[in-house]
Amino acid sequence: MNFRKEFKELINKIEVSIENKLGKRGILEKDGMLYIREKLFLVSLLFLTVIGILAYIPSAIIALHEKRWMLLFIDTSALMVMIVFIISDLLPAKVRKPLLLVVIQLLGTLLLISLGPLSTGLIWLIAFSVITTIFYTYKQAFISILINLFTLVILGIFIKEKFFDTLITDYTIGRWMVVSINFLMINLLIVSSLSYFIHDLERSLTREKDLQQKLRKKSERLIDAKVKAEESDQLKSAFLANISHEFRTPMNAIIGFTEIMLYTSTDEEKRKRYLENIQKSSEQLLQIIHNTIEYSKIEMGTIKLHNVKFQINEILYTLLEQLKYLCPPGISYVLEGVHPTRKNYIYADRERLMQILLNLITNAFKFTDNGKVSFGLMESAHKGYYKFFVKDTGIGIRKERQKDIFTRFHKEDDFKNGTGLGLSISATLIVHMGGRIWLESESGIGTTFYFILPINMIEE
Repeated sequence: MNFRKEFKELINKIEVSIENKLGKRGILEKDGMLYIREKLFLVSLLFLTVIGILAYIPSAIIALHEKRWMLLFIDTSALMVMIVFIISDLLPAKVRKPLLLVVIQLLGTLLLISLGPLSTGLIWLIAFSVITTIFYTYKQAFISILINLFTLVILGIFIKEKFFDTLITDYTIGRWMVVSINFLMINLLIVSSLSYFIHDLERSLTREKDLQQKLRKKSERLIDAKVKAEESDQLKSAFLANISHEFRTPMNAIIGFTEIMLYTSTDEEKRKRYLENIQKSSEQLLQIIHNTIEYSKIEMGTIKLHNVKFQINEILYTLLEQLKYLCPPGISYVLEGVHPTRKNYIYADRERLMQILLNLITNAFKFTDNGKVSFGLMESAHKGYYKFFVKDTGIGIRKERQKDIFTRFHKEDDFKNGTGLGLSISATLIVHMGGRIWLESESGIGTTFYFILPINMIEE
């Protein structure tokens, strides 16, 4: 039991050592066939060295006893090369592999010359082809068979011409041919079978790797979908909580002022003031409903554009007149960059452009207590585009929050009225219309929103 345990521990240590060597060279299990071939190379080196040492001892004793100095030299040289290969990392694997194969082939050839056909020379030649098949592709494997064929032909000539006594002792050229043909048939059978197995294994590993990648991508997509679904649920919950609050505020104002007017006697001036508050609350409620509908369309992907040719100046002057009554007291509200005589035509969705500018301007009113709110056209660096701007001298947007300003439900000031959808809807509409929006802002100084739209929007 102790022997088995120690043997297992030894195998584990060898496994760890091989894994470390491969790891240092950047070869990991995920590399598939490359990893298997490199691991087999290191394992082959180890076992060939162990077998070489076990075979060397009796061979060296016999060589010394019979004074076969050539045999002793061959065995010693082969063993030294194996040991150098296993303990040294100076030579790269690309060099060590072919050198190992050369050593094995020469060892087999020299053993046949020194000890004759009854030696282990033919086994080493088989090992040469098998290891070539493992390390390289089937093409190199069949080249190794041709090298063995060439070696046997040369040795056949040696037998015929009686160059070496060891090859002549028991074999005639006829018997050598029979041995050579049988050897080559066995060699071909082993290499063919092993090549087919390795090729099939390589295909299986490739398919498995592709399948793992597909599964990983699918898993990532499912995780992303799950995260998005959870985020969507959270956003919907936040939206419902936020929208219910935003609905209640104007509704309470409308109901409250209506009840005062119905059940109390008020003079004409107060009555007018109450009606103005009801109107403002109604407009606020209408805007909330409008934003909610637009948000739903964006979520469902049902936004439709109705493009027509129109003058930009027309809608800019319209917004100037319509919104000046919503401008807070003490704030200058101006239109800039527009010449009354210049006709700036654009082919786009007129209502959507009005909606975008309306959102940006009313947003500027909301966060500006004094100074100026301006909007209009300016020179565009993008050829074929109009550049719009809305500028205010309000509270500004902190730099760390600017990247989130166009996200849904984002509010710079939580105490201000609004759903936090206006900028998100505007940004989405601009993208759908083929444009882009960005901002420049400094906290406490003000904000400028810029956006560009193509002069002639291409129909989708």
